[in-house]
This record gives sequence, structure tokens and C-alpha cells, in this order.
Amino acid sequence: MKHILVTGASGQLGQCLSAMAADSPHNWTFLDRAALDLSQISELPASLGALISAQETSTAAPFTHLIHAAAFTQVDAAETNESLAFAINDTATEIIAKACAAHDICLLYMSTDFVFSGPRNAPWKTTDSLLPKGVYAASKAAGEAAVAAHCSRHYIVRTSWLYSPFGHNFVKSMLRLATSHSEVKVVSDQTGSPTSAMDLAAALVFLIENGEIPFGTHHFSNSGTTTWAGFAKEIFKQAGVAAQVLPITSAQFAAAAPRPAYSVLANSLPLKNRDWTMALSDVLAHLNQQK
Repeated sequence: MKHILVTGASGQLGQCLSAMAADSPHNWTFLDRAALDLSQISELPASLGALISAQETSTAAPFTHLIHAAAFTQVDAAETNESLAFAINDTATEIIAKACAAHDICLLYMSTDFVFSGPRNAPWKTTDSLLPKGVYAASKAAGEAAVAAHCSRHYIVRTSWLYSPFGHNFVKSMLRLATSHSEVKVVSDQTGSPTSAMDLAAALVFLIENGEIPFGTHHFSNSGTTTWAGFAKEIFKQAGVAAQVLPITSAQFAAAAPRPAYSVLANSLPLKNRDWTMALSDVLAHLNQQK
């Protein structure tokens, strides 16, 4: 039995992990921003250290794994909040990595397809050189480097185009827009693999339980590729929504931060990844249950 500490409890992945925890044989502890504020850098080493040490001296089992799912994820807002993005995604991650190393805790750091950019016509491998563009991408790449430098027992898990029944995400945004718009403009010149956070949560549990997968960097996403416009069309099709998708270019959308034109990841975990359309069907079913 493992004892798994999770940061970012209120995020998409955190909530998916929490939903799984009820049927899990492991012990779980979930921390939201109120319990562990990563922006309070000066206080973070002491507060995190005290939390881990208190668990070690309690009657319950000490932490064996830490899933670091908390992050500054507002891609466009990061362009005007560079210091905060780096404080949370880089400096706080380094503090967490050092604490895990000091207490022999295996660290799972969630990263992103945004660390890649440039021309590409084949899925990105874990060994490919990083070329982050934009503040968010650079801060997550810096977080990866901090984990690798300060905690030998680590997994860096990159994923892409994450969505779920929880929080704010592309699927829920499209469904909301479709209630008031007969046509929705969506970018059609960015290609990637939409990934259900429910499937990602299951992959992380597999990674923890397997015990034989080498430490280092891994990729996980649902299989298959599409564009954002193609993603939106499939959402409307499966949800039975009549709204039409109007494809536009990235230049027309004019987002504050750059996005990779091609960010498909070559999956490295020994799992049979579901096609993204099948994973989408499950998330839409969960959303219907929430109504």
C-alpha cells in the first residue's frame, strides 16, 4: 500500500485522482491552494517540510509518492505574470523536489506538450530537445530541469490538451458557447492529441503501482490526433449539438502566448492508450450525469 500526496487537489487532474481514490487500496492526501500555497515561496520549505515530517511521526504511513499536479496553467496570463509563473512552476517545484529527495519520496511531476515547438511531422519523443516558446512553456521546462536536478526518484510526465468533467477546459467551453452561438470559431492549424484527465489519472496510478518503469521522463496522451477545430466538431457530434465550427488560423485567433503548431507526443508508458474520441465519450457521459 502506498501513501500518495497530491498537490493541486482542486484542478482537473487532482479532482480525477480524488474520484479514483475512493476505490483505491492506497492512502491519499490531497492539498489545495489553501493547504499549500505555492506562491508563498519564502514559507514553502518550512510548511511542506512540516507537513511531511508530521506524517512520518504519526501512526499513519509516511508519504511514499507525491504527484505534483499544481501549476500556473493560465497560458496567456503567464505572458504578463512572468515572475509568478516561474515562482510556481519553477521555484516551488524545486522546493518540492528537494523535500521529496530529503524524505525518500518518489516525485511525479506533471508537465506539458508546450515544452516542444518548431516544425514537426512525427510525434515528439521523450529524448527530443526542448524548445519552449512563451512564459508558460519556459516555466514548465524549468520545472522539469529542477525535478531532474534535485530528486533522483522522479517521473516527469508530459501530457497534452487536457480536459475532464471538472474545472475549466476546452470541452466545457465549447459546450457552453454552443448554447448561445450557432457558429463557433476554432483554430484549425494546431495539431495535437486531446487527453482525458481521467485516463491520465489512471496512468499515474499504473506508473506508481508498476514498480518496474525506469525513473525519468515519460509521455502520456490519448491516441490519435486532431486539430482544435476537429476536436470541437467531435464534441458537438457526440453531444448532439447543432452548432457549426468555423475553422480559423492561429494568427486570426491572436492569443497572447504562442502555441505549438504540432504537439503530438509519442507515448512511452507500457499502456494501451484509448483513442481520444472514446475518452471524450466517457467525459461527456460524466458531464451528463452532473446535470
